[in-house]
Amino acid sequence: MGYNISVLECPNCAATDIRPGQSFCHWCRSALIISDFSSIYSMSNDAYSEYADKLTNNKDSYIKNGMQGDYENSLGMAYLRLGNTSLAVSSFKKAAQLGIQNPETYFYMGIAMLNKQRPFLSSKNNVSEVIECIETAINIEKKGIYYFTAAFVEYDFYELKHLRPPEPIDNYLSCAKRFGVTQKDIKMVFDMINYTVPNELLTRMNKI
Repeated sequence: MGYNISVLECPNCAATDIRPGQSFCHWCRSALIISDFSSIYSMSNDAYSEYADKLTNNKDSYIKNGMQGDYENSLGMAYLRLGNTSLAVSSFKKAAQLGIQNPETYFYMGIAMLNKQRPFLSSKNNVSEVIECIETAINIEKKGIYYFTAAFVEYDFYELKHLRPPEPIDNYLSCAKRFGVTQKDIKMVFDMINYTVPNELLTRMNKI
């Protein structure tokens, strides 16, 4: 990324010889800036709780080096991984306000807004905000999982309630298939939503 990092501790092993532009500590390989949620998804809750604490302790260093947006994004992913969706949304919103252009920020902000429950149980206004977040992510980078999740949100909230969705669901499913959504991606996202992916949606996508 090319940031001018003078002295910055690794939140995991406290190494201070961090080179400019590093995303991972070259000693312990822990993420210094989390740009992709999948890269840290497999960490244990204890390890991630410790990471979040140390990340928070290093806030001033990130700000000093012009990385506040990346810091807030990393913190948002940490809170989401720990299941604290309200703090995750707050951090993602701060990152967005700072102008970060990472699609994962907006996508996982939408996931966090679901508050670990299926869209069916959410309000229409909240679902609209979730879709808006996912669309923002898509506008930055087209990923199959973004389209598939948008299809699921509309399917679960609109179609199951016999309401007309804002965007045809099959359009999202077609793009999800075209941009290579994987079972691994789907499992990770649905673990965060705390819901099982509907087989009907998978079958529908495969038939397109």
